[in-house]
Amino acid sequence: MLGVSATSADDRPHTTASGHVRTGWARVASLAGAIGWPLIALVVLVLFFGAVRHLSQAGMPLFVVDEHVHTDYVAHLWDGQLPTRGSVYSPRVVYEANCGVGLVSPPPPGCAGTQLKGAYSSAYIHYPTFFALAALIAGVPSGSGVDITGLRTYSALVLLAGLLSLWLLGYAAHLKGAHLAALVTVPSAAAIFFRMGAYFNPSSASLVLGSLTAAGGFLWLRSRRGYWFFLFATLLSGITAVTSALPAGAIVAYGLWVWGCRVLRRPRAIAWQPTWWQLGAASGAVIVPWFLWGRWISGSATVGNADLYAFAPVKSIGQVARGMALEALSFHSPWFPEPAGTKPATPSVWFSFAADVQQVLPAVITILVLGALITTAIMRGPTSETTPETPERNDLLGVATAAVLVLWAYPPGLRLTNAVTFGMDVGIVSRYSMSLAPLLVVLALRLVPQRVYAWLLALAGLVMMAAMAYAPPIPAF
Repeated sequence: MLGVSATSADDRPHTTASGHVRTGWARVASLAGAIGWPLIALVVLVLFFGAVRHLSQAGMPLFVVDEHVHTDYVAHLWDGQLPTRGSVYSPRVVYEANCGVGLVSPPPPGCAGTQLKGAYSSAYIHYPTFFALAALIAGVPSGSGVDITGLRTYSALVLLAGLLSLWLLGYAAHLKGAHLAALVTVPSAAAIFFRMGAYFNPSSASLVLGSLTAAGGFLWLRSRRGYWFFLFATLLSGITAVTSALPAGAIVAYGLWVWGCRVLRRPRAIAWQPTWWQLGAASGAVIVPWFLWGRWISGSATVGNADLYAFAPVKSIGQVARGMALEALSFHSPWFPEPAGTKPATPSVWFSFAADVQQVLPAVITILVLGALITTAIMRGPTSETTPETPERNDLLGVATAAVLVLWAYPPGLRLTNAVTFGMDVGIVSRYSMSLAPLLVVLALRLVPQRVYAWLLALAGLVMMAAMAYAPPIPAF
């Protein structure tokens, strides 16, 4: 009959029983990967944070990485004043160093020590944001010293906020399975993140600020509405620490390049179209606080820079230029291996292995992340010859290129500004790069979508986090 197909049942496409089985197993494997990897990552992160929290409650001496300086900031706020250039250490911090937990090592018996007495504090160089919130949450202690446990708990909770914010970044970047597991573990897979959370240090906020800025950047790349979230994260970073705004610097730098190409009428196969006022406002969110705080430091100072930084004076322009060149030739990876932590008198084989892993995996992670970004950017950058079908990918390539350049360029720039602002010439340490870790990792995972890469990165992050949870990198100095 007309209008009826003459195709018989035998001629119609059909699926065999074995085909159904294979399809079923593929769906099960896909579901297991989508749920299993993030679930394993969640368990490891819980163990990691548990180890951080335990160390923060252990009553360890003040950490050599400026914990006495950071504690002094809060002590001054408790006394109703901001520290200035010329402020000496608060009696509370002096008491804690000589009669409490001690400084670097336990104090001598009978409060006989004289550490920090009458010494100038360099707390004034920091913005008050992180410390004001700590002073409010911890509350004024009733004794003569400082509630160092309360301050360290605050720092640990800030690190926890960073670990949770990585999941938000994964949502913004549309990552699942092993890719998501890699994102939520790799950015903090270095001993410095553990230590900054276990001790009172504003660098504990680097992870949450870097994650929020990267998430805002991804949302802005897709929609103008995401700009306001990015601006908020940038402003929060800008009033917490200059180095916390490094991810924003990378995104804005690429945005300026895009805007410049549009003004000069050099078309590029890109999707993002930031406006001049958006880029100007984001830049101002970092530059204005830095400028105003610098003016306040100078205006409130009662002593010169030489009185505080006689140990590292600026002797000549050539000396600063040489230092800047050394910074440019050095590598400031967020995953730079930290000095090994303390070990038990008779460590087990597994404890020793976990401690050794912490010295090896940071270099592996650095190669996997930065190697992928640099190789991808070199092989195919955002030029006018790229195919118009991939403008979104070209935007990611542009941000990745800017992020790698920021990682390379900020250390010499920071060394120069330290010389000009504070009159000191000291090396730049890798922990200042911590805020860039979330952006670098999420870009690598988006630009290299192959599963095997995500598996390698996730495995490295999970093993590193588990190793730190099993053998906490307690400072040995």
